[in-house]
Amino acid sequence: MNSKPIDELIQSCLQSLNETSYNREVTMAHKRRFTLLKSFMVIHSKDLYLGEQILSFLKVFKEKERIADKTFFKHSRNLSYFAVRMYHDQIDLHNLNGIAIKEFTSSLKNSKLYVCVSLRHFLNYLYERKLTDIDLRIPLNQIKRKSSIEKLPSVYSLEEIRQMDNAINRSKTIGKRNYAIFLLASRLGLRASDICSLQFGNLDWNRNTIRFEQYKTGQDIELPLLPVVGEAIIDYICYGRPKSQIKTIFLSGIAPFGPVSAANIFAIINEIISKSKVETNSRHHGSHSLRHSLASQLLEQGTPLAVISDSLGHSSSESTMFYLGIDVKGLLACSLEVPLVQEKFYTQKEGGFYE
Repeated sequence: MNSKPIDELIQSCLQSLNETSYNREVTMAHKRRFTLLKSFMVIHSKDLYLGEQILSFLKVFKEKERIADKTFFKHSRNLSYFAVRMYHDQIDLHNLNGIAIKEFTSSLKNSKLYVCVSLRHFLNYLYERKLTDIDLRIPLNQIKRKSSIEKLPSVYSLEEIRQMDNAINRSKTIGKRNYAIFLLASRLGLRASDICSLQFGNLDWNRNTIRFEQYKTGQDIELPLLPVVGEAIIDYICYGRPKSQIKTIFLSGIAPFGPVSAANIFAIINEIISKSKVETNSRHHGSHSLRHSLASQLLEQGTPLAVISDSLGHSSSESTMFYLGIDVKGLLACSLEVPLVQEKFYTQKEGGFYE
């Protein structure tokens, strides 16, 4: 068996761990698990044809869904649990069935829900490619997240956003970078994955626009380069960005000055919100909360949903409907007055209510 794919996968996962600031103990623990899985595959390559299919699935899934490295690692980790259990139970594609799936999921504890998400994707992959005769996802249908009250998006007012602006020390090089990043998230609603991959070629200074392919949807989007955003980017490039041939705009603040990751963007914005002393209460305080806040502000200004959908780069307007719940003023304007109950209602049938 050629072990190169599993070596590349392990290296990719470990690199993702380092980039997302996992501590050394966690990284080493997962490295030991991956090494164990690799040894199983090398020694029992014929029996672990299932393991080969997992590797093929992960490669296709990453390219198709354009998932972040951290999410890819989680799916890899979850499916490694499944592969090891199937090895111990001497189960391969030829005898994989619903009973084996149920026995595996019943052995899971706190991680059951998350492992089953990855497993559903993989079992669907097998069924679509006719590697299994039946859809083995069926035993997983009963494993669902406990129903809970749907929460509204976390949003911050315009005044709170201004307070966050003032919390950034723009006299320092790191502050210049962080300010430009914050404006891209709060004024244009860019996702962290798009901010970290933004390149010089995406900026059209003549037309004052930003154009790029969204990492999440794979669709192109063009947004106006607001003066305050453009000036912040220029300030960072001229007086804060380390000298580098790297095409991405935003770099780390310490050597070797590589591109920042989506996790770095989240940490930067989280720190800005924390330093601003804005009361977060139960609200989220990452880059996505700024995206929600922008949508809320546009709704309050009466911006049509179709325009908001285009501005946020949603693949469909259905995604934008999620924000209707935070437009309290708009909802109140649509509400109807409750008619008064006439006095005769209370006196009918000698004051008794109908059963």
